Amino acid sequence: MVDLNAGEEGSNPNHLVIAGKNVFFFATTPQTGYELYKYELEPSSDTQLQQVSFEGKIYPQPASAGHSINISWQDGRQWSTAELSDAAGRLIKSYRITDEDHLTLDTNNLHPGIYQITMKNDNLQMTGRIIIQ
Repeated sequence: MVDLNAGEEGSNPNHLVIAGKNVFFFATTPQTGYELYKYELEPSSDTQLQQVSFEGKIYPQPASAGHSINISWQDGRQWSTAELSDAAGRLIKSYRITDEDHLTLDTNNLHPGIYQITMKNDNLQMTGRIIIQ
């Protein structure tokens, strides 16, 4: 990790800009005035998850708020987590998957709308759509 409060003591970093894999900002110091800094971001150790097509069932579809939704799959993959997001992509809830071939979601706190469920394991993810009436 790079210290973004670079420069001499009393520096004042301003205007952080990220462009591609570079971070730019300038700092003012009493001794030198403005100084421009550029740092190359280090590649993340996180691996990208490969998206696979949804091979399963989401039922009932559409569902009524207050009823359970069942998600099942027969692809033989071991999914470890699921994330429910709203139409704007905001995370609503995360689930830990403990069964090999299904997940049941409680919809008591969901408002009518379109949601996305993303199932993940170590290197794959699959995404399905849930509609709440």
